[in-house]
Amino acid sequence: MKKSSSGLNILFLFASGGLILFAIFRLFLKKKAIPYVTTGYQPSPVFPSLTSNSIDEIYQLIRKEEGINYTAVPDGKDKKGNTLYTIGIGHQIQIDSEPELLYTTITEQDAILLLKKDIDKIVADMNRNIKVTLNKNQQLALISLRYRIGPNYFNESTLLKELNKGNYQKASEEFKNWRISEGKIVPGLVARAERERVRFLTPVSSSGIYSPPLIAPIERKTGSPFIGPPQSAPKIIKAPPFTVVPTFPFILPRF
Repeated sequence: MKKSSSGLNILFLFASGGLILFAIFRLFLKKKAIPYVTTGYQPSPVFPSLTSNSIDEIYQLIRKEEGINYTAVPDGKDKKGNTLYTIGIGHQIQIDSEPELLYTTITEQDAILLLKKDIDKIVADMNRNIKVTLNKNQQLALISLRYRIGPNYFNESTLLKELNKGNYQKASEEFKNWRISEGKIVPGLVARAERERVRFLTPVSSSGIYSPPLIAPIERKTGSPFIGPPQSAPKIIKAPPFTVVPTFPFILPRF
């Protein structure tokens, strides 16, 4: 009996040791695992929401429309005639608060974080000013428009006034008016306005996935990660320490 009991104890010790080693091994693998990330945000869910947009869905739209530039590029002028500059995914550089971006080469992760900050502000502003219910396609179309024309033009627009009256059709017709830059009609803006209008009028599918019609192709070129800072820059200033945002559970509530 003693030998039998001793044998069982040995087996028990081996089994316990094996379980402990297995647990340690799994914990080690978990710490070493690299998450599958394609855009810097959590990828869009397999079953998208029928009412709200994930941050990745917004990213995919704005990234396609704006392209990406890793250094500052001129992008129109303000009402006083001063040149405006953008960097990343259409982020307009605020000269007073972020002048270093004029002379910095950023990464795509930096550009993603700048986009997230811009989207946070845009959504908060739209929630304050839009008084009617929107489906997710209407939300995306308006985010795209608001992203490119800014808060003042959007909040004072006829489009917003008609929308808040519940005149969705009349509001959709106003997209075409946002096609001018520096006093000239720009073909690229004409095409983008049409894409926004069509998206705004497209019902949400049963899958929650937007399937755009084959019209108004995107023609804007994407910047290169190998382009250095502007040659006229007196010196290179390091960008602020950006961090990647692996997950952003973006939910756009009822406006």
